[in-house]
Amino acid sequence: MGLKQTSWIYFKTEDNLWTVGFYDPSGQWKAESDHSSCQSAAQRVHFLNGGNQPIVNLLKMAKQYRMFNGGDLTMVQLRELDKIISEAEGL
Repeated sequence: MGLKQTSWIYFKTEDNLWTVGFYDPSGQWKAESDHSSCQSAAQRVHFLNGGNQPIVNLLKMAKQYRMFNGGDLTMVQLRELDKIISEAEGL
């Protein structure tokens, strides 16, 4: 038997409160987190549903750290890292 893929969703549950979660196979609501803004809840849902922004941000931070803290990246390595970042942003 295969695993059922969970689709994460969010909705407004109170004034200034959005809840992220999913419905399990029996139809039970399973809350994962609460957020004070719709945008924050949407970003969390995007991430939980396989979004890539945290990875893109991590790659960019790694690049900046290596460039500004005595990193020894070559121009070829920098171009390759830029390519990976660009591809991740396009996912």
